[in-house]
Amino acid sequence: MSVDSRATYTCQSAILWPRGGPSTGSAGEPTLWGDAGSGGSPSPHSPAEGVKANRWLVIPAREAIVRRNQKFDVRNYSVHRDHWGTAVALVERTGELTELARIFAMTSLGSGQMVVIRGGIASGKTELVHVFGQHVRDAQGIMLVATGSEAESTLPLGVINQLLNDERLPAAAVTEILDLMARADTAGEPEETRISHAHAKIAHALCVMLLDVARERAVVVAVDDVHLADSPSIHVLLYLVRRIRSARVMTVLTERVGQRAQGTSVHAEISRHHRHEIGLRMLGEAGITQLISERFGVAPPGLAAAVARLTGGNPLMVNGLLDDQPAMGDVSDEPLVSDCYAKAAFAVLHRGEPAAVHVARGLAVLGERATPALLERLLGVESEVRARVVQGLEESGLVADLRFRHPDVAAAVLDYTPLYIRARLQLDAAGLLHQIGCPALDVARLLIAADEIAGPWAVSVLRSAADHALVDDDVETAIRCLALALGSCGDEREHLEITVALAKLEWRLNPAAAARRLEPLRGKLLNGELSGAKAAMVVRHILWQGDVSTATRAVALLEEAEEVQIAAELRLVLQTIYGRRRGGSGQTRVSSAREPLGASMNPWTRAATSLAAIVHRGVREDTVARASHLLASCTLADSSLDVAVAALLALVHSDRPDIAAGHCEPLAEEASRRGAVTWQAVLLSVRAEVALRQGDLAKADARAREALDLMHPESWGVLVGGPLATLIAANTAMGRHAVAAELVRQVVPEIMTQTVTGVRYLRARGHYHLATDRVLAALEDFQACSRLMVEWDVDRPSFVPWRSDLAQAQLRLGMRESARDLVTEQLERPGDLGPRVKGISLRVLAAGTDLRQRPPLLREAIDLLQSAGDRLELTRTLSDLSQVYHKLGEFGRARMTAARAEQEAKACHAHIVPMQVTRLNGAEGPVDTESPATGEQVLSNAERRVATLAALGHTNREIGQRLYITLSTVEQHLTRVYRKLNVSGRKGLPAGLLPEMLH
Repeated sequence: MSVDSRATYTCQSAILWPRGGPSTGSAGEPTLWGDAGSGGSPSPHSPAEGVKANRWLVIPAREAIVRRNQKFDVRNYSVHRDHWGTAVALVERTGELTELARIFAMTSLGSGQMVVIRGGIASGKTELVHVFGQHVRDAQGIMLVATGSEAESTLPLGVINQLLNDERLPAAAVTEILDLMARADTAGEPEETRISHAHAKIAHALCVMLLDVARERAVVVAVDDVHLADSPSIHVLLYLVRRIRSARVMTVLTERVGQRAQGTSVHAEISRHHRHEIGLRMLGEAGITQLISERFGVAPPGLAAAVARLTGGNPLMVNGLLDDQPAMGDVSDEPLVSDCYAKAAFAVLHRGEPAAVHVARGLAVLGERATPALLERLLGVESEVRARVVQGLEESGLVADLRFRHPDVAAAVLDYTPLYIRARLQLDAAGLLHQIGCPALDVARLLIAADEIAGPWAVSVLRSAADHALVDDDVETAIRCLALALGSCGDEREHLEITVALAKLEWRLNPAAAARRLEPLRGKLLNGELSGAKAAMVVRHILWQGDVSTATRAVALLEEAEEVQIAAELRLVLQTIYGRRRGGSGQTRVSSAREPLGASMNPWTRAATSLAAIVHRGVREDTVARASHLLASCTLADSSLDVAVAALLALVHSDRPDIAAGHCEPLAEEASRRGAVTWQAVLLSVRAEVALRQGDLAKADARAREALDLMHPESWGVLVGGPLATLIAANTAMGRHAVAAELVRQVVPEIMTQTVTGVRYLRARGHYHLATDRVLAALEDFQACSRLMVEWDVDRPSFVPWRSDLAQAQLRLGMRESARDLVTEQLERPGDLGPRVKGISLRVLAAGTDLRQRPPLLREAIDLLQSAGDRLELTRTLSDLSQVYHKLGEFGRARMTAARAEQEAKACHAHIVPMQVTRLNGAEGPVDTESPATGEQVLSNAERRVATLAALGHTNREIGQRLYITLSTVEQHLTRVYRKLNVSGRKGLPAGLLPEMLH
């Protein structure tokens, strides 16, 4: 028999076939190979040499004819339509598809074949069969398809019934088979190892029908997921396979790796038959790169490897992960993991056997602690079952080394697990991990997830886990541990300890949440049942709520019990919040720690207590050095927060806000990094105050808002006055009076005004009233500051310079002499004046003195404020000086000073430079009509205010109501204004005066 010697070499009944197929010459025709029967000399490519060199294959002659004559081109099937009509690219399946086509060609020549396609879950077995079916139809063959399923695995002959649903089969034969199947339903259950008589009749009728159809065209019988097929159907299929070896019938079975078939012995019999096996591996990086390129047009370097790592190459999961990625052009090397990926992985899992879901739940619960032994103990499964199922999960790409490839998959598995099953698995896993000595935190996470205690041992494990969580600043996990332990603790003493520890952690995140646990402990505190850290936690809470009396009694009890360190720490908090208060009933005397206490307390508390006294006793020479040293060595903790705040405030009151800012920023960042919301909020509030002292109004506003956003006002308690005071002051200085008005209208605890921060709040509100022409309201607030500071013996201008504040209000009311007396008194206080307070005092003093005496006072104030680093007060002083120069006729100096004032105002976002000063930049002569030579012609502050409102169109009555003065006083002021300015009435008021008067 001769077969086209250009492509093959005949050797009796076998043919030599070149590896890779016949080559072609330059003309496109196959290259001639030497003929062994020609008698000629062997060519370099002779058969003997070719076989020896492993260049040729020895194959049956019939198969060689198939190889030579078939016209299959896999490129025609590289893209196909799935069951939903979507175009799907066939990736890395060219060899398998080509092999199926080759076997089908052999079948077409009358050689019945059986093919078993094996692969993991969602590895593409079904799609491969689907694409092969297109080739069969193109070759005029007929393909009968059925699918095994778990739901129909007990339905006898269900798979055979599916195969008959093809209209191309002869109707009479199909009807006959269906009749036989109907009668077989009553024939009883078949034996697993042999076919029943009734089913043999069905198999015979099916075989006859298929052989009859195969005379006209080749037939392919394809059963997808044959491992899930019912046992009778498998018997019928085996019957068919044994009788088609010389017919044009091809059997294609797909089987899942690691899956036990419905009939194990029948499955073994299938394995004994001659068959072609095609193994489907998961996609490699090359195939994934092809998919990425086809979808996005470009495959970023490293993306394919990352996708392979997350999916194991499972086509369904790969496509799910690619669905999660953003639009073309936005794809990065690290893929985005979202819902599509998790859903695809979940779908892969549920396409496996039922045991796969059970094992997957165990793996999801055990997480990183999963081992084969633990998994078997947790699930109560045999080693063989565990190994088989895990192998299937690994080959499907879901799992690698007993770990899900991404946490989202494990989370999805648990999310879709019924609560009672999940909780039971988590409790059992917690018990197992506890038995083998795993870390307490690992055990606790399982108990928290189950929200249930597994036994008496769990309480101590949860408390230990909370301690370990705090080492990593995982406060929320620690809180969950203690909350769960508290609900199951029966011992009263331990219950109290857990309650206080839990409240302490909740306070770090939200003091209002801690209040519900601490409030019931007030009685135990005053009865002396609490000591040490437990008492300190309750007292801190009470202080934040404003109950000074109870807190002081508790501190006294601690001192009597010789709880020296705790008492000293609490006195520091008392001093920081409430100052050194004196008085009779209902008053609390808070002083620095007594000497016996000071000798016993630790260095941190002793240093902070002495620094906190600066607010009440005045600045000392070594304050800055001591505060800086303390802050440089400070590590944030619940107790050290008070120490840090005391040191920062000491620097602020020492006119070194620059140093305070340098320490405060990293401390606030540390608090944020460690998730301590309360610490962060308190430190941001201090940082806002520091920025305000520096004249950085924008930063003061931003930091104070951050502080208030972190905690609800209820959580702030009496300390809410701190950030509120800064916000009111900053927005007032920036000219945002509407914003400041909203802040002033906020409801605050009444007791807040009885605190140190409350005094700052009153001062800020007073300046808001002053800026909005509510002079009497401002006067009331400044007088309240005066009364409280004197009463509490904390009358220190470095804290709140209330005398200069009150003097400014009095100047607006024309009370010059009283204002000068207040400022002079403030300047004469020994040892209490830093450069900032002295500079402010000189500026206010200048406003109440004769015009020609103002420049030297203001110039000195400028030098002092510049050294203190307060740009806001510096801007105000420069503005005042520019106006004085202008009134004195020194227009060059006025312009230069005005320009500098405007520059400083822009730097600190202040809105205080008068319009008249801005006009001076281009002025060549005087703007107002006041002669610098006659001081009596200078308008008083009261006259200026009345004149300004009159020029704006207000009636005399409206002016009186707004300034809280009588109608007669308004008329007197206007008479003097008209005389001094030499005008006949309101219409004669020069426009140049208006900005000055508004200032």
